[in-house]
Parts: sequence; C-alpha cells; structure tokens
Amino acid sequence: MAEFAKRFEAAVSNLKGKIGQPGKARSGDVPPNATEDLRRAAAELEADLSRVLEQSTRATARAGECETRAMEAIRKGDDDSARLALREYQECLDTIQKSDVDAGVLRTMLAECAAVLDEAGQQVVASALGELIVGIDDAPPVPLQEGSPESGNFRGYEVDILNDIAQRIGMRLRYRRALWSTIVPELEHGTIDVICSAATVTSERAAIVDFCTPHLQLTLAVVTRAGDDAGTTLTGRRVGARAGTTAEAYARSHDASEALLLSESNEDLYSALAAGSIDVVIDDSPIAAHFARAVAGLQFAGRLPGTEAAYAIMVRKGNTVLRSALNGALASMEADGTLDALREHWRVAAT
Repeated sequence: MAEFAKRFEAAVSNLKGKIGQPGKARSGDVPPNATEDLRRAAAELEADLSRVLEQSTRATARAGECETRAMEAIRKGDDDSARLALREYQECLDTIQKSDVDAGVLRTMLAECAAVLDEAGQQVVASALGELIVGIDDAPPVPLQEGSPESGNFRGYEVDILNDIAQRIGMRLRYRRALWSTIVPELEHGTIDVICSAATVTSERAAIVDFCTPHLQLTLAVVTRAGDDAGTTLTGRRVGARAGTTAEAYARSHDASEALLLSESNEDLYSALAAGSIDVVIDDSPIAAHFARAVAGLQFAGRLPGTEAAYAIMVRKGNTVLRSALNGALASMEADGTLDALREHWRVAAT
C-alpha cells in the first residue's frame, strides 16, 4: 500500500496544482483530463477496499466456526483441539483488526478523492468512491430512524439526510447496528466511518470524536401520562431515560437518580410509562413529541429549560477530509431548503 499511497498523493497534488482558485475551477478552467490520474486512483482504491472488506467478511465467518469448534472441544474435554481452534480464532481476530484498519485508510483516501474532484467541479460516480459505513443505534430513535436497513423499510428524518448526502458526495451507504453504549468505541476503532443516530453534541463527546455541522436543534423534554398536571417536575417521581444519553445525565444531576429506570430501548420506556411503572420519561424533544402522539394515554408535558442542544453526525477524531465532505453536503442542503423540508415532513422542527 505504501507505493500506491505515494502515487495517490502525487495525483492529488497534481490536480490541486491545476485547480488554482476554487472559483475558477468551478467555472470550467480545469481541463477534463486533469482528473484522469485521480479517477484511476479512485478506481484502484475501490478495488482494494472491496478486497479488504471481503477478507474481513471471510475472517469473521471463520472466527465464528473456530469459536464453535473450541466450545465443542472444551465440552468434550479435548484440550488439544480446543487450543488449536482458539489459536485459529485469534488469527481470525487479528485479520479482522488489520482489515478494519486498512479499510479505514482506504475510505479516508476515497473521501479525499471526492473532495478534490468536487473542488475541480467534477462529479464522481458512486462506484468510484466505495462505501460509507454508518453506525446506527440498535434501538432506532423514532422519528429520526424507523425500521431497519435489513428489512428494506428503513426510513426517517436522518435516513433521508444520509441518502441525500450520499447522492451529493457520491458514496454508497452501508449500515452497522450496535447498542449506543458500544457504538462510539466502534467509531474510535475504525469499524465504522460515522455515527448518525440522534447523536447530541456535547463537550464530553467532542473530546473523543469530531462533529459535523448540526442538522437539528432540540431540547430535552418530559412525557407523562395524560391528565398528569405536575408538568416537568422530577422531584419525587419515578423517572425513565435511555442509558448513556444526555437525558440520563440530566436526571442524575436533578435529584432523580434514586428512582431512575434506564433502558436501551425507547419503546420499553414509553411502554413502562403507559403501564404506570414509571411517572416520567425524559427524552430528546423530537423523540418525546413523537411518542406522546403515538402511544395512547401519554402527553407531552413540556421542555426542560436550559437543555438546548443539537444533533450532528459524528466522525473519527481528526478525519477532516470526510468531515469537510459531509459539511459541504449539509451546507448545500441547508441552502437549497432540503433540510427545512425534511424537518417539516418528519415533524422534528424545533418550536
């Protein structure tokens, strides 16, 4: 990969030198053949990325087989076979880890191709850019995300945003689901490229990841059972919140930690509220408003003062190329009214 990286950098440098001023580049001053070297490099990158991803897939399947063999050997008391299977299992894990690192490098280089070619006013087709692996919460944050990618019925405000971004920057999307408690480490380790799943911008998270330009403003809010006239009061109440979220942090800092129910699932929390097991759910306002409408017997009690926040796409710390490409797409979506239209359609606009 080292020799290819040198040729890639040379192609990028060559094209940047021919671009000159961005305004001139977009006016058509860059000759079409100036992008040929970089387009060839992008094609090579995609081929390498496909090979690396296939290698990781094979190693993952093999690791599962080895784990099964090891457990069976242990059950039978066959120590030699167990050791052999476990050694092969570890070799598979090493292969997966190396493949993930290589894939991260290749995706970063592909994103740089997209950014430089875009600056030159050249559109890059999706097949030349490969995949953008998006980490999403295993418990979809409705109405930002509903359904699942596997079912073919994946929809929602953020799903529409991601589809639009992918079209604008010329990348294909692939989703990876995980519990929120594990999804950020996967981003840090390079298993995924971005997180887009009702990710609230916080200073604590900004210390370990980079955020794109926020795409939605929000607050924390309270949902109660219909007829409850206590408003947003938490004192003396049984409170529910998603684990590892800003809602949990708020509850713990506002005298609600003694009677706090934590869950990985919004559906479980609102079901518990409707059943009377808890008195209050604290949630992000777009999600709270949705469940207050969707679940019979619940009401939107109000927003919590001083909890203004924003959702944004998360990228690995220091991945400035990908972040710039995403921010460029988001800026154009804001400018042409796409984001406002999506906020209105999915009823997530701040009020």
